[in-house]
Amino acid sequence: MNYFRIRKSTSLKEVGHIDQIDEGIRLIEVDERDAYQTLNRREWPDPMLPLDIFKLNRAAKLTDVLSCTFTQETVGLVVNEKVKSILESFRLECTKVFPMSIHSADLTKVHEYFLFYVTESRELVDFASSTYFKMDRGRTQMIEEISLRDIDEFYDAYKKTRGGILAPQQIQFNSEPDFFRIPWGVSPYISERLKNALEKAQVTGIDIQPVKLEIMAPK
Repeated sequence: MNYFRIRKSTSLKEVGHIDQIDEGIRLIEVDERDAYQTLNRREWPDPMLPLDIFKLNRAAKLTDVLSCTFTQETVGLVVNEKVKSILESFRLECTKVFPMSIHSADLTKVHEYFLFYVTESRELVDFASSTYFKMDRGRTQMIEEISLRDIDEFYDAYKKTRGGILAPQQIQFNSEPDFFRIPWGVSPYISERLKNALEKAQVTGIDIQPVKLEIMAPK
C-alpha cells in the first residue's frame, strides 16, 4: 500500500508568503487568541471556535489549499470548494468539516474556505501486528525492537523513550482510508488514489511527499 504525506507548499512563486494566513488570528483581541493554540490532533473542540476571523497575508496568493500557522498539519487542511468536493468523494477517517471565512488583507473581500479537521485514527492501526523500534535521536541506529498491544501502550512507551525516538517500521492497517492521521508524526496522510485525484485536478498550495514506512493492507 502506498501512502503519502500532504504538506503545505513552500514555493513562494505559488503561495506568495509562508504562511498565507500568517499570524493567524488578527480580527480578535490578543487575549482571546490563546484558545486557538489549544486546538490539537487528538480531539475536536466542542463547540468549535469561530472560524470567520482570519485574514490573508498581504503578500499571499490565493491557492486551493491555504497554509495557516494554527491549523497547518497539526490540525488539518484549509481548502476551497474545489478541494472539498474532491476530498468528500473519498474515504475520510476521523474528519470533520467546518466552514471558514478568510478576509482579504484590506478587508474588502471574504473568501469562503473549509477546515478539514482530522484527528488521530486510533482504531486504524493493528498495533499488535505492527513493528516498532527504539532509535537514537538521529534515527541512524536501531536500539531495540518494542512490542505493543494497543495505542495506550504506544503512548506509554513513547513517553518512556528518553534520549531516543520510538519509530514505527512496519504498520498493519485495519482498513484502507484515503485521508487520515496516524498516532505519530504531524502531517495528514493520503492514499495513492487521493494523491492521483489531487494531481489530476492540479490542486495548488500543497506538497505531496512519499511516506518512508511500510504499510500493510488489512488482513
